Amino acid sequence: MLVAQKRQQQPSFYDQQRTKRKTGVHRQQKLSIAVKKLKMFAVVFIFALASVALITHYTYMIQVNYQIERSLDELNSLQKAQQHLKLEIASLRSPDRLERIALEEIGMKYPDQDQFIILTAGVQ
Repeated sequence: MLVAQKRQQQPSFYDQQRTKRKTGVHRQQKLSIAVKKLKMFAVVFIFALASVALITHYTYMIQVNYQIERSLDELNSLQKAQQHLKLEIASLRSPDRLERIALEEIGMKYPDQDQFIILTAGVQ
């Protein structure tokens, strides 16, 4: 009986090999599942990273478009101001206005006939 009990306690070579194969297969299955999970995580991470990059790019494009619109509005207002200033310069340079200012504000007068000196070139 003692011999029989010892045999039952010690697994046979066949049982040991079968147990090794089961644990080896089980380890491979666990490893395979871990690799699949890692691959899935990598794919999800790459898609998330691509999504963040795409959203960042579109946000930057929107900001640039707003800056362009603001710059165009500023350009239009400056062009209107420039046109207004050109008209003002033209009105300030008009000969009629200058004559009126000379006569009324400065007190200038037209010269009389005796104030004219006629010069002739080369004849004495």
